[in-house]
Amino acid sequence: MKKLQTKKSNTGITLITLVITIVVLTILAGVSINTVVGDDGIIQKAKEKAEATRRASAEEEMNRLVLEYQLAKSDENFEDFLQEKINEGRINGATDNGDGTITITKKVEGKDYTVTVKKPSSSAQSIKIKGKRVVANEDGTGENLGEASTSKGKTLYIMIDSSISGGTTTVSPQVPYAVTENGTYKFTVTGTVNGTTYTKEVSVTVNQFKNSILEDINIKIGDSVNYTYDSAGSYSLSSTYSGYSSSQTIAQTTGLTWKVLNVDKENDTVDIISTNPTSSTVYFKGILGYNNGPYFMNEICKAQYSNKTLGVEARNINLLDMEKHLTPTGIKSRNEYNKGDSTYAKYGTTKTYTSNTKYPSLYANQKGAGPNVSTISQPDITKGNDPYEESKPIVQKNTTEPTNDSTYGTGSPLTVTQTYYNISINDTNYGTASSILANSTYFWVAARYVGTSSSTAIFGLRFARTDTYGGYMFFSGGDTDGINYALRPIVSLPSRLLTGEPTNGAWNLSK
Repeated sequence: MKKLQTKKSNTGITLITLVITIVVLTILAGVSINTVVGDDGIIQKAKEKAEATRRASAEEEMNRLVLEYQLAKSDENFEDFLQEKINEGRINGATDNGDGTITITKKVEGKDYTVTVKKPSSSAQSIKIKGKRVVANEDGTGENLGEASTSKGKTLYIMIDSSISGGTTTVSPQVPYAVTENGTYKFTVTGTVNGTTYTKEVSVTVNQFKNSILEDINIKIGDSVNYTYDSAGSYSLSSTYSGYSSSQTIAQTTGLTWKVLNVDKENDTVDIISTNPTSSTVYFKGILGYNNGPYFMNEICKAQYSNKTLGVEARNINLLDMEKHLTPTGIKSRNEYNKGDSTYAKYGTTKTYTSNTKYPSLYANQKGAGPNVSTISQPDITKGNDPYEESKPIVQKNTTEPTNDSTYGTGSPLTVTQTYYNISINDTNYGTASSILANSTYFWVAARYVGTSSSTAIFGLRFARTDTYGGYMFFSGGDTDGINYALRPIVSLPSRLLTGEPTNGAWNLSK
């Protein structure tokens, strides 16, 4: 006989309290002891009645399970169904007697009660799933692979083994089923017996792929990458947007080479930057230059240094690209810029002007701005994360760039936050990335800044070489200025574009 796994019952109530109570009450009532405790006495009858009640309750529960199974119209076999009920504690055991019957056991108050029932047949043919595997072999053979055991870019195969008594099964979509990404995949197994079909839905979870190819390859800051950009014509920039006295024609620089600036395993990307800035320069001036400079730096790089085949777009380096590499010492150097100076505000602190209070109108949308107020709420500057978001647009919400807004406002007063700083781009401040960021040629950084002096606030655009700098665009006294520098394109590459190991000292790319 085959026994299913049993489950102990912890329920049970003794009769001792009841018996004592009955004896006391009956004696008090003047009933004889024999009437109480004799073979046909009150206590014996109470015991028999309690026993009958327990048995009836147990048998009712066990018979109810049989009916429950039959009404469920499940393709689960009866033995598996009973094992579930044992696990749930509704019964305590079940034994297959081998003659088409099953004896079910339920324990009540420490005593076993049983019923023997004819084994009901499943109301539907049962499709059995013998196994679900994710394998490396295209023909579906091989052992199931472990979690995170396979590099991205490879193909694995889902295999489902199924059967049905007296018939055949098929799986849709057909297996082996090729997969290249983690996820849950759904299949329908169809069983056919004597022309009648039965179906079962099956899900297979694939978790065998590693999150990133970057976990397998040793690509690092400073490595060369064989990136080629599409050939492009010159970019025309109107004075309407640049603030310069005339339109500019910016030619594409050919032959730029590329190095790794950042490896981002969390987002599965690698940022590459041109080894040197472009040979072409771009001029920005005044309020228009302040408002539109970062936008056009990015747009020119996008137009001239992208690769449509690879599906990637270039942009100009911005402040966050640089500040994400700041070391703790670098952050301290930035945050202590102008510390102790009585004329200029320290980085991250404010200065209020009651005269010379003009400002580019769109500056009011910049984090850290304070026209017509004397205090400003400050962001967290303990990290290198462009805390004032000066790489982001400052146009009004639901307004697109570029803007032809060259207006200024007048604050009463004008309070500004000092965000300009000048520190060396060296290993102390920028770590390993300093060797890639620093260059002998000045280049624009797509971000704004605000500086302070004794009598005026300065609104400008950032640039860099071997240090971080800023170019004046507008002064709160109303004066304007401008300057031209080269661009420094950056491309963010999805790691899937990287192929294998580097050849001849450079990483290759493929769609």
